[in-house]
Amino acid sequence: MEIHLNSEDFLSYNLPHVKRHFCHVLVKRKSSGNDVVEPSVMDFINKPARPKTGPVRNLSVLTGIDLKAGGKSKKTKRTAPKSDDIYLKLLVKLYRFLVRRTGSKFNAVILKRLFMSKTNKPPLALSRLITYMKGKEGKIAVVVGTITDDIRVYEVPALKVTALRFTETARARIEKAGGECLTFDQLALRAPLGQNTVLLRGPKNAREAVKHFGPAPGVPHSHTKPYIRSKGRKFEKARAMLPLLISEVVRVIEMIRFHLRWLIRTQKYSLFFLRNKALQGHLEMVELMSTIRES
Repeated sequence: MEIHLNSEDFLSYNLPHVKRHFCHVLVKRKSSGNDVVEPSVMDFINKPARPKTGPVRNLSVLTGIDLKAGGKSKKTKRTAPKSDDIYLKLLVKLYRFLVRRTGSKFNAVILKRLFMSKTNKPPLALSRLITYMKGKEGKIAVVVGTITDDIRVYEVPALKVTALRFTETARARIEKAGGECLTFDQLALRAPLGQNTVLLRGPKNAREAVKHFGPAPGVPHSHTKPYIRSKGRKFEKARAMLPLLISEVVRVIEMIRFHLRWLIRTQKYSLFFLRNKALQGHLEMVELMSTIRES
C-alpha cells in the first residue's frame, strides 16, 4: 500500500497533534520502504524541535547565582557621596565627566575617593607630605582629604599640593615657602589625565578608636587599649610590678637586720661603727624607695 502525500495537503493542517500523528505514520511506514514522501514533508519531519516559547537559548550558559542568605550579604559600594556639600557634588560632576571622556585611571581613583566617608579620607600631616615628596620635586601631590600643619617641622620646601582642604597654618607655611595650594578644579585644568602627579593618602588607622580594636584587653599577646570609666586610684590600674617591688623591699630589710644581728653578736665593733652601718643601710633604703617611686 502506497501513501501519496502532497506537501500542501500535509502542511495545511494547523493542529500540532494532527501533524505529529502524520509524522509518526510516515516514519513508521518509511521503515518498510513502501512510502513516497516529498522532500518538503521530510524536511518538516527532520526539523529539530524548538522551545515552546521565546527564542532558542543556550541552556548551558543560563546558570544561577548562589547568594549567601538569599542575597542579604551582597556587596555594595558608593556611587555618590553621602555629603550634601554642593562644592563636593560639583567636583563629583567634574570628575564623572573626566572619567567618561578620558578613561584615565587616575581620574577614576579620584572620583572613587570623593565618594568615601570621612573616616576613609584621613588627614595628612605636613611632615608626612614632605617625607613622601622627597626626590619628587616638580610634581604635584594630590590628597583627597585635609592637609594639616606639624609644628615639629621647621623647614618646609616649595611644594605643589592639591587637597580638598588646608588648615590655615598649613596653607600659610606652604605658600610662604614658595609652594602652591591647589583645588581639584585647578588640578583638572593642569593635569586632566593625572600626569606628573603623586597620589597620596593619610594614615587610616591612626585614629584613637582603632587602638581599642582587636583581641580583648588582658588576653595573651593582646595590645588592645581597654575602655575604662575613668582614670584614678579606684579604677583599672596595672599592678603587675607591685609584688616584685614589695619583695625587693623585704629582701633589703632582711639583709640589714642580718648584718646588724651579726655585728652585735660578735661584738667586734664599737657602737660608733654600728651607728655608721645602720646609717648606710638607711641610705640604701631611701635610694630604693626613690627608685620605686620613679618606676
